[in-house]
Amino acid sequence: MNRRLFVVVAATLLLPAQACAGGGLEEAATAAASGQVSGQTEAAASGACDPRATPLEINRAYDLQMHSTSDAYPANCLYYCLSAPEVSSSIQIDVRDFNADLDLFVGYGDYESVTGEMPVEGESFNWKSNHAGTDDEQVLVSDAQPGVYYIEVCSYRGDSTPFELSTDVR
Repeated sequence: MNRRLFVVVAATLLLPAQACAGGGLEEAATAAASGQVSGQTEAAASGACDPRATPLEINRAYDLQMHSTSDAYPANCLYYCLSAPEVSSSIQIDVRDFNADLDLFVGYGDYESVTGEMPVEGESFNWKSNHAGTDDEQVLVSDAQPGVYYIEVCSYRGDSTPFELSTDVR
């Protein structure tokens, strides 16, 4: 499946338009579908999310759905972003209430911080939580820097499941 098409489908199906900060899903989906991904460095510096990731609001919980796929990574993943304000000291991201093996990866600064052929700590993500089975996943970023954090939620075996994703910025 084409990566851009996958992101458009995921972005369009998962969050209501009012759940997005800094722009709607339609604009993000349109930009991703048309390949408009220039200015990523400027976007990270300005606190704007890359259009390939679905923007999330801080201090909010989302009820989401992981799709099923037999395709390999990254088709088994969903992508989100969160803009942390300058006054934040920590960021906690939780994934819970799921019935498949989900894993959580968080990166800082740009979309590529959580993407790659195979996730590699320090290269394709900065923080992770990948407990086996259906244990809750949690990442705590202490001493958080202001800017954009990218979140990758992957289904280890490509299974479908509802899940809750929450963000807490302090």
